[in-house]
Amino acid sequence: MVTRAAQELIENGASQRKAAEVLGVDHKTVSNDLRGGENSPHTDSKNGHSKGDSGENSPPALTPKQKAALEAAERERAIRQRLEAGQKKKARR
Repeated sequence: MVTRAAQELIENGASQRKAAEVLGVDHKTVSNDLRGGENSPHTDSKNGHSKGDSGENSPPALTPKQKAALEAAERERAIRQRLEAGQKKKARR
């Protein structure tokens, strides 16, 4: 299950394909998990964990490479936001 890790990457500016690349899975796996397809893990809507989740089906912790990619995506998102804010400020003048 890559859902939580993929969601975190996407929320920080990565595309689904980039999230799949970082996580080492096919982009179709990410897409399927995010939309809740028939092969995706069934989750408890209260806490987002797999039903009967005792931890054995939890995704592994992010690897150092994945963490670095996530941090890079966060930096890129922050830069884009600053650039967009600057463009909006110029447009108001």
